[in-house]
Amino acid sequence: MPKCGQLRVGAAWVGGKEPDLLPNGNLRFYDNRMRTRIMLGAIVRGQIAKNSIFRFAPGNGHCGTKKGARYQQHYKYYSNKGAPGSTAAAWQAVFKQAMDEVKNLTEEQRAPYKARLDAYFASTWGKGRPHKGRCWQNFYLTDRLKELYPGYP
Repeated sequence: MPKCGQLRVGAAWVGGKEPDLLPNGNLRFYDNRMRTRIMLGAIVRGQIAKNSIFRFAPGNGHCGTKKGARYQQHYKYYSNKGAPGSTAAAWQAVFKQAMDEVKNLTEEQRAPYKARLDAYFASTWGKGRPHKGRCWQNFYLTDRLKELYPGYP
């Protein structure tokens, strides 16, 4: 497990610690301080503000990991927002429109998609083939996105 923080031993701090005061006299933003104050050997899961994401994974024997060992992984926070005019921005706008439609459907409009969900569940659950945890909204989106976004598979 990586040593990514600090630990207090008696009156001394062991490990890397960023100073609380920046050179211009301002206090450092709290997420940077919290990330460096994680105790050595502690397992951290989740996100600290919009700065860091910590994940815990068992070793699988690949890419230099030991099978059975536990590894803590640290990633920089990433926000997947498309630049204006890019294909990602266009796709996200279409998806947002489809999700807004899902929220505004009446119970009568939702009924056929709920029936498809029940049929899907009955055909896959306990049958020895993979069951994907879907909800009725998935069935609506597969139909609607083909209409809204040309080129959708």
